[in-house]
Amino acid sequence: MGNDVPHLALRSISVLLHHQKTGIKVLPLQHTKPKSDNTQES
Repeated sequence: MGNDVPHLALRSISVLLHHQKTGIKVLPLQHTKPKSDNTQES
């Protein structure tokens, strides 16, 4: 799990940067996970 934490952080950051380029502002967790998974985590 220790390796997963920084990996997820990097993924969220890259997703945020990607959306900032396109001019869309969204939560990284909402975009990196499908809606089905998102409802399970909430």
